[in-house]
Amino acid sequence: MSNISEIKSVKEKSDIIKIVSHFIDIKKDGVNFKGKCPFHLEKSNSFIVNSQRQKYKCFGCGASGDSIDFVINYKGFKYKEALEWIAGFENITIDKDYEYQQFIEPEPDYLSAELLNKSLKSTHHNNFDLWLKSLTDKKHEYITSTSNKRWFGSVVFWYLDVDNRVCSGKIMQYNPVNGKRIKEPKPLVTWVHKMLKIKDFTLKVCLFGEYLLPKYPNKKVGIVESEKTAILASICYPDLIWLASGSLSYLTYQRCQVLKGRNVLLYPDVGAEHLWIEKANQMNELMKETNFEVHGLRGEYEKGYDLCDYILENKLYDRN
Repeated sequence: MSNISEIKSVKEKSDIIKIVSHFIDIKKDGVNFKGKCPFHLEKSNSFIVNSQRQKYKCFGCGASGDSIDFVINYKGFKYKEALEWIAGFENITIDKDYEYQQFIEPEPDYLSAELLNKSLKSTHHNNFDLWLKSLTDKKHEYITSTSNKRWFGSVVFWYLDVDNRVCSGKIMQYNPVNGKRIKEPKPLVTWVHKMLKIKDFTLKVCLFGEYLLPKYPNKKVGIVESEKTAILASICYPDLIWLASGSLSYLTYQRCQVLKGRNVLLYPDVGAEHLWIEKANQMNELMKETNFEVHGLRGEYEKGYDLCDYILENKLYDRN
C-alpha cells in the first residue's frame, strides 16, 4: 500500500471526535464540539472540533488540523508515530513498513521593491482616492496605488511586513461618490500576485500597515477590520497607529507577534463586540507582555455599523 493510501485509510476510517475526546473534555455545541484548547492556557472555550469536516481549530492560538495533526501536537509524536497510534486506537490495519516523507510548509514569497515602485509611479487616480479627497486634504502614510488592469480605477492596498518586505497588494474597487466597496454582482477584490499570474506564489499576509510600527515605537495601536477604516482613522485620530486585520479570524497569535509589548486597542463593528472581547482575552493569555483592549463605539447603532461609519456620521474629518 502506498503512503497516500495509508494516510487516506486512516483519515477516512478514524473519528476525530472520538480521538480528541480521549484526551480532552469537549461538549456538543450546535454542529460542532467545543472545549478548552490543549495547546495554550485559556479560560474560554475557543477550541472547536467539526465532525463533518473531521477538523479542529482553536480561535485563540490558531492551532488547526485533522486527527493526525492533533495527535502529533498533543503527544509530541512524529507523523508516522501519530498515524500508527490512530490506527491502533481505531483498529485500522496499515502497513507499518512504509516510509512517509513529511510535508514541509514552503517559505513565503515576496514581491520585488521594483514592482512596488513601478506601481507607485502611476499618475492615474483610483476611486478610493477620489472619495477620500472629497472628504479631506489631509495625507496618510499608507502605501496605496492604482490598478486599471482588471477594474479601471481600483485601488491597491500594499501589504508590507514589519521588515518592509512586500507580501503583496490587495486590489479592490470602490464607488468614488460614497466610498462603498463594489460587491455586486460579486465583490471586486483580488491580489497583485494573482493578477500577475505568478506561479506557485506562497502568500503570507501580515497586518495592513504594520510597516509603520518601527517608525512609532511608543504609540498605541488601533486595530480595525478594513484598510479603508484604518486609513480614515489615521487621519482623524493620529495618536494611534492604525492597522487592519482583514477580519477577526485573521487576527491570529502568529500575526500579532509584531505587536509584542504594545498597548493594542481593538475596534469591532457593532454586534461583534463579544467576539472581539473573547479574542482580546485569548491574546492577553497568550501574550502576557502585550495589552489588548476592546473599545466599542458609544451610542446605539445598528449591527454592522463600524468605526468608518462613525467617523463619517460625526463629520470628524475636516480640511484644517
